[in-house]
Amino acid sequence: FPYGGMAGFEGIFTISKEKSTTEEKYLMEVFSFVSTYGKVQGDSSVIKTIDKYKAWGSGLIVMDWTSGMYEYSSQAVMWHMLNNLKSPVSRLTFFNDGDKKKAEQKIIGSTGGVYSVSVSRTSDITGLMTAVADAGKGGDVPENNIEALLKGIRATENLSSVIMVADNKSPVRDMLLADSIRIPVHIILSSITGTYDKDYYTIAYKTNGSVHTPDKDYDSFQEMFADSS
Repeated sequence: FPYGGMAGFEGIFTISKEKSTTEEKYLMEVFSFVSTYGKVQGDSSVIKTIDKYKAWGSGLIVMDWTSGMYEYSSQAVMWHMLNNLKSPVSRLTFFNDGDKKKAEQKIIGSTGGVYSVSVSRTSDITGLMTAVADAGKGGDVPENNIEALLKGIRATENLSSVIMVADNKSPVRDMLLADSIRIPVHIILSSITGTYDKDYYTIAYKTNGSVHTPDKDYDSFQEMFADSS
């Protein structure tokens, strides 16, 4: 599957329709999911960032799985599938901010809509992608990123760091819980229009992690906060 160096999302991988291997089948299921549930705009920054850092050796990727993020978060799933023999990832966590709860029903720390899956069976991953999307698409703007991180971390053994694919347009609902995270969080910010949301830089700062945008990698906290809103 040659990929990379191609501008559009569709150029992330090239698949011959004459082939019918298991890997191709599941990659096509991911791409079909994005085409059906979301939209394809041609931004492949997530998969390029994960590949650049070889997933930081992390065993866990936590992904915003609300309606505006399918195009971006699905790239993390694709990266693992493309690199499954050498990928360090053992678990994926999807969150949709409370399934279909109303805003007043969302309680800090127990908002819900957080789902994890082992990567040992690829069919479980693609099945859960659709199930989480059908369970809820986010509702109000803030999201339960920290709850998702904590639940994913608790479910994954021997973690030294965690990757999170996040929506820059959505502030973090549960920042009060951020001090409970004890390992670095490497945040890939997507859906960027205008300035960067400072919540994500604060998470990276508190956990000694990093922030990555389509244009820049931030490891210096002075730079992070200078460019955040």
